[in-house]
Amino acid sequence: MDGDEFRRKLRAAWHFLHDELNIARSVSTLYSLKIDDEFNAVALDPESEYKHIYLKAVSRSYYNFLLNDYSIYQFSWSDRYSWRFAYLPNPWIAGVPAAAERIQEWEYLESLGAYDQEEMALLISEMPYYGSIPAIRFEYSVEQYRELAHPAAHFHIGRHADNRWASAKHLNPLTFVMAIMHLTYRDDLA
Repeated sequence: MDGDEFRRKLRAAWHFLHDELNIARSVSTLYSLKIDDEFNAVALDPESEYKHIYLKAVSRSYYNFLLNDYSIYQFSWSDRYSWRFAYLPNPWIAGVPAAAERIQEWEYLESLGAYDQEEMALLISEMPYYGSIPAIRFEYSVEQYRELAHPAAHFHIGRHADNRWASAKHLNPLTFVMAIMHLTYRDDLA
């Protein structure tokens, strides 16, 4: 995949989430994310809890798309031989219908002026931690390929660093989004 195809497929992924499914809240950028050393320090630390990784990404706006349930997508492209996509679900809301309904009620009250953004953030931070949907990454790196140890194209499900699921397909941003939607948001596809 070259840079032009990456950007086309990234725009198509946004269109799919926002215009077709109506589950995307905002777009931060329609370009590849640059390396963020502060995010990486937390994300690559084996002692980090997932909620801290998620909060670091959100606090630094280190994402491309923010969904209605405050889950995020990250897309990075280095060159035609290296790219990374990630889905970071909101650990308090994603996959928990009652929590999502509570957020919708609070957002309605926020729209009426009953809450401001800080009060909303406080309410969300006080919700029970569920972590019901794992983070999912897709990586493609020809340089990191090691036979039987590190496939060039692979998925990471959850946080275990050596948990690599080989893929014969080289996903683009749109196919990654569609796969995540099929796995975690089936009701929104109907």
